[in-house]
Amino acid sequence: MLTISKPLSAGQAQTYHQKEFTARQQNYWSQRGVIAGEWQGRLADQFRLTGTVSADDFAKLSQSQHPQTGEQLVRQRESFQYQDVDGKTVKTMEHRAGWPATFSAPARRRCNQCHAEEEEQGRGR
Repeated sequence: MLTISKPLSAGQAQTYHQKEFTARQQNYWSQRGVIAGEWQGRLADQFRLTGTVSADDFAKLSQSQHPQTGEQLVRQRESFQYQDVDGKTVKTMEHRAGWPATFSAPARRRCNQCHAEEEEQGRGR
């Protein structure tokens, strides 16, 4: 299942990266005690980004800047208000760094996987 949350500002994205993604307490993301993201995908290839994503890299990217060159990739937009055709005041959203997306397996699939692992380890009945 895919869950997409409300969009994050650059500051919110950086706080998430620091306190949630790279925090030692969030050890289910760790690999051999190391918690780090890696550059992946076509855009990473196009920008020649490889290896580990540093906190500075993530901060630049969340501000729409190239992580290595600092080049502004997306023009940021400030929030503003206007009147729509019905005379209602509408406030636009300021630039957002991204949308958090969570992929999760259905509960039934997770339970079946747990039971299979228990049986493999000789704990299941």
